[in-house]
Amino acid sequence: MGDVVKLNHGEKEIPRYYSNIFELTIGPYDFSFTFGYKTPAQAKKQTPEYDTLAYVSMSPTQAKTAVVILKEMLDKYEKDFGEIPLEKTFKERHKKIFGESNE
Repeated sequence: MGDVVKLNHGEKEIPRYYSNIFELTIGPYDFSFTFGYKTPAQAKKQTPEYDTLAYVSMSPTQAKTAVVILKEMLDKYEKDFGEIPLEKTFKERHKKIFGESNE
């Protein structure tokens, strides 16, 4: 499922994963991400099923900080390598769930 990687600063081993699916749950005290992997067979069936890989929770302050850092890194990536295209149906699905976007 994931490779085991030794950290440079200790003997602790941590798994590494590739995720092509994530879900976000927001509570009053934290943001919780579920990261998963949808196999080609699952994608072909066009069902919402996927294999859960990890759960990650963080405080609202940590989540906001992560957004700022991620935005900076995405801007740098696009400057260096070109615009990252979104899936054609993303804007339609986003609008259906969240209403008008700020784009």
